[in-house]
Amino acid sequence: RNIMEEGGCGLDYRRQRVHLTDPQLITTEEGMAAMPPPVRAMLRALDVTEFVRLQR
Repeated sequence: RNIMEEGGCGLDYRRQRVHLTDPQLITTEEGMAAMPPPVRAMLRALDVTEFVRLQR
């Protein structure tokens, strides 16, 4: 599903369902800054440029 159209989504984490809302597109710089360095390197290698911020 499209989380922007739906206004949120559910995420299964450690056997619990977490409901996430208020999706916002953020800049590549903001998204990368939120990631730890090893993840940033992997995302750059995969040419990931789009990020969505969600609220719990």
